[in-house]
Amino acid sequence: MSRKGPPSILNPTQMNDPQRAEAERLAVLTFKARQERIIREFGEERNRVVNRVTLTHNAAGYLPALIAWAIDRLRQQTSAQADAYIEAFNAFNLPCDTAAERTLESTAIQFAAGSIGNVRSDRSVKRHRLGQGSPWHLEIEKEMRTSVKESIARMRHQSAIMRNCSKEAPMNQTFNVQGPNARVNIDSVDNSTNVVHQGVPFSELRKAIESGVADNVERATILERLADLEMATNKESGSKRYQAFIASAHHHMALLGPYLPALGHWVHTLFAAAK
Repeated sequence: MSRKGPPSILNPTQMNDPQRAEAERLAVLTFKARQERIIREFGEERNRVVNRVTLTHNAAGYLPALIAWAIDRLRQQTSAQADAYIEAFNAFNLPCDTAAERTLESTAIQFAAGSIGNVRSDRSVKRHRLGQGSPWHLEIEKEMRTSVKESIARMRHQSAIMRNCSKEAPMNQTFNVQGPNARVNIDSVDNSTNVVHQGVPFSELRKAIESGVADNVERATILERLADLEMATNKESGSKRYQAFIASAHHHMALLGPYLPALGHWVHTLFAAAK
């Protein structure tokens, strides 16, 4: 299966929107890390599925078992991409848009085609000539459409929340300026760039990992990746270390989810500093 990043479908306005482009890059980066984990885990699961059927001595069982495996993988891939978009757009206070939806749908079609080809080319399926003349692939395509609809519904929910929040205009504005490199610009452009750790919940995130991850080895690995990320000073190191951190903590997204928007925003400052 191809490991290329998902295609991006942007109109000219979106392509010229720097913030939208940064959100897209963060979504792609996050999804890439999760996609690698999904490919690895489902590759191992596929071997287990085939072995379980082999032990039953029921050759006819290979096709339905592999279809179920392919559907589960497709569902997780589509959901992971939707999560990546939602988290990235939340980090930049942007609503998910139709371009993100079309990208997700286009990628899901590629995933479905890859899943069907994977099942069709399986040695056991070919050896026993299973599914010949049967439209078994329609089951996978049906699940693809369902997963896309569910994922787009979640993205539109995020979009509705963001758009409603943007309508709330404050009546009064109070500026309390403090901290490193603080400044206020009204009706003017500030071209300076600061990359600081203030506001990034590294200490809170570290505490959550220490108390929420039970396995000692896994906890140590995640904390090590977090420490590496905290030391990042530029776009290249930040991208690679963020990807490594997400990959190491993929089993604990429910625990780390509340911290990811602020962390994603900090990664954005690294991209901005590289310009």
